[in-house]
Amino acid sequence: MYWSNLSSEALSQTDKCTPVVLLTGAIEQHGKHLPLVTDTLIASHISECIENELKEDVLILPTMSVGYSQHHMKFCGTLSLRHKTLIGLYRDILESVISHGFKNILVLNTHGGNQASISVVCEMLGHKYHDNNIIHTSWWKLGAEQLLELNESGFGGIGHAGEFETSLIEYIDARFYQRELSLVGGNRTIQSNYPDWSSADMLRGSKAVVVQDIKKQTGNGVFGDPSYANYEKGKQILNIIIAELRQIIKDMKELN
Repeated sequence: MYWSNLSSEALSQTDKCTPVVLLTGAIEQHGKHLPLVTDTLIASHISECIENELKEDVLILPTMSVGYSQHHMKFCGTLSLRHKTLIGLYRDILESVISHGFKNILVLNTHGGNQASISVVCEMLGHKYHDNNIIHTSWWKLGAEQLLELNESGFGGIGHAGEFETSLIEYIDARFYQRELSLVGGNRTIQSNYPDWSSADMLRGSKAVVVQDIKKQTGNGVFGDPSYANYEKGKQILNIIIAELRQIIKDMKELN
């Protein structure tokens, strides 16, 4: 069920143990071959899949389209909120949900830059509302072992606008994918510019993090290799994500 499509009366009568899901995206550059709306498009499609499968067993909040993307601001079109603003936004929305009596909340993120703010908010609310279950994750953390099996480009190939995100967009709506403009990005050459301990991609973390502007790290805005992307892979990725989410949401209702 979509939260905003219900009447106030209908929502007041809904089981308060029904898991409530907030999806968080971004409006930011994704190289020349993908649109600014990439992360939010992925979030919106995931929400549609969840709603179609679980219907009355889940409540889906409006997707948060803009996130923290300050590190992408040197690329035209990127929109960004400050950490303080984003934390306040997430907190106010989730506390509104809690104030209406709902016990189980899942924040599902589709943009790496949102992770810090989401973690802070969930920690704050988790300590404040002891009777609630506050859970957060990002789509690439779901079914990581299965996702790794789909990785053909190797280490570094599945970063920002790389193999996986490009595959998802080709599957969700190929009109947004300009294959002829695809370029291999950072993490294919960045290894020579930075120490090995800073190397990472979407599924494999680094030993330590170098905080920098994206344009300094990869001039074309891409981390990874979109040339390995395809429609069928996007479908497989999405199926893995939805299967994992289905189980998490089912388990959430049993936590109370």
